[in-house]
Amino acid sequence: MTTVYLHIGNPKTGTTLIQYFFFKHRRAFLKQGLLYPIDDEHNGKEKFAHTNLSEALIQERNTKKNEDKPPKRIDDWEKIYQEIHALKPKYALISAENIAKLTFDEIILIKNYLSDFILKIIVYLRRQDEFLLSSHSKQVKLIRYIGSIQEYYSKNKNRCDYYKLLESWRKVLGKENLIIRIFEPNKFKNGVIGDFLECLDFNPEESQLNISKKMNINLDRKTIKVIQLLNKILTKSLSLSSEACKKIFIRHILKNGKIDRIISKIPDWLISNDLFSENERLEIV
Repeated sequence: MTTVYLHIGNPKTGTTLIQYFFFKHRRAFLKQGLLYPIDDEHNGKEKFAHTNLSEALIQERNTKKNEDKPPKRIDDWEKIYQEIHALKPKYALISAENIAKLTFDEIILIKNYLSDFILKIIVYLRRQDEFLLSSHSKQVKLIRYIGSIQEYYSKNKNRCDYYKLLESWRKVLGKENLIIRIFEPNKFKNGVIGDFLECLDFNPEESQLNISKKMNINLDRKTIKVIQLLNKILTKSLSLSSEACKKIFIRHILKNGKIDRIISKIPDWLISNDLFSENERLEIV
């Protein structure tokens, strides 16, 4: 019987890198017994992440008018089922961060769709303060958020409640089918990919383990503070649009490593490298 691994993130835990790795080697891995389905109807990131599956369930939730009406078969999940059923691989891997956002009833639907297979969940959890720092930095970098890290935390506390995140999955699938890993890459013996492969109990050829693609650009925290300040000046004082600011930062900071390095050398007494104080970190955790 096929074991289906459902990788649900959590955000900021190397998910994009993992998805790219399995997408890149999908044909070779299928020959070795692991199916990584792809969605041919999407381009770019969505092509190697299975976001269409959770989006289909969320769309069904939003459009459902009659609560007594039995749920219909959803094409995206039907397609996945048929592919696994036809190929009968030893393992199948589905990966999308937004699957973690699904409701209890939608998790039951997933279990029903994949009831012919053994279903296990893989989730990586990053220490809450580190998750917030990374998530906030990304939003600032993309000009989606201009507030402080403290304001960001107050608006996203619920995302730090990992027990609540996992409780519905435990109730539906059982604790024994949850594979929960702490995301600390510096402690992984063989990196993020190596640790993930241990979750699958899958051993590809050594030549397939080399992956050099850099999925995300990590900026120095001092640079994040500078971008935050510039965001406020450009959007509020000069009335520039977020899109215009984004173009400026991408061209002059994100694609120009020299500026980031210069900012990182500014003395701590002028710009601190800490966004959270130690007491704030402890309170969050």
